[in-house]
Amino acid sequence: MRKETGFTLIELMVTIAVMAIMAAIALPAMGTFIEKQQVKSSVNKYMNTLTFARNEAIRQNIPVVACGANLSSAGQLTTNGCGANWSEGLFLFGDVDGDHSYTAGKDINIRVTQSPNSNQKSVVTINVEAMPNTVSGTSLSSNPVVQFYPNGQVGVRVGSSTDDEFLIGSNFLQMSVISMDNSTISSVGLLDPVGRVINCGVKAKKENSGNKIAKLCKFES
Repeated sequence: MRKETGFTLIELMVTIAVMAIMAAIALPAMGTFIEKQQVKSSVNKYMNTLTFARNEAIRQNIPVVACGANLSSAGQLTTNGCGANWSEGLFLFGDVDGDHSYTAGKDINIRVTQSPNSNQKSVVTINVEAMPNTVSGTSLSSNPVVQFYPNGQVGVRVGSSTDDEFLIGSNFLQMSVISMDNSTISSVGLLDPVGRVINCGVKAKKENSGNKIAKLCKFES
């Protein structure tokens, strides 16, 4: 008579119970990991767009403006140019006529970058501030308009009018992205006064202590 092999009912129940316990432990950690990656991805996505804007200004030899803009779920402008919160989306255009505002048919629509909140419920909060290049300086404005110049310089407009002056080489742009589900999960990216993108990670923390970058990256109070 051949001996039967396999699991007994008790062994099977014990295995299922152990797997359920392991899943209960692992799932919250996995959820936190996914949220952290989503937040970091949002910062990198916008910062890469700003790097592209600077490169295009140099390549095309025209000022390139970056600003918050309302975009549809298909990534199309729903309003004519700038004026929205950066959390709604990011718009780049070549300012051919030099008036710092987008004019269809005159200026060049270079790129739109959709918000991570575009196709679903809000998952992150995006805050963008213009910060003066002083250790003790406080925010000049929220959701500023940024202009990249063909010579590599970057200017930040701190007012809401298109006639307001762009302050060149004197401000940081600080972007902080915070998870809507867990406010302790956040990531920060900087655009320095000369247009260099700084990711506030371990390397930045190691290389900066007590200076403006350290403060804006929230390594120090």
